[in-house]
Amino acid sequence: MIAVQSGAAWQLIDPLSNAFYVTELGVAHPDEIISSFVDQGFDAMPVQRRAPIAVEMPLGFFTCVEVVKRVLGIRNRWIMTPWQLRCVLSVRQTFTSSRT
Repeated sequence: MIAVQSGAAWQLIDPLSNAFYVTELGVAHPDEIISSFVDQGFDAMPVQRRAPIAVEMPLGFFTCVEVVKRVLGIRNRWIMTPWQLRCVLSVRQTFTSSRT
């Protein structure tokens, strides 16, 4: 699942195996969203979405990981599991933090 900010409001995207839910979360600070996930036992981390590229995304199975990759603009077809995605996002977050 992924929380996405659009303007001041947040939406929760939850791609399940049998359904696809989008829930309006309203206006909140990013730290509140992260804390809410952590309080519920989820492994949560803030990441920055990449700017969209006007090129087709590679084909991939419609999985929860694929949905999150597409929302974040990650084009690596070999990221297939939540753990692989977490590892890539951790490295990307560290790289982004070290540049600021």
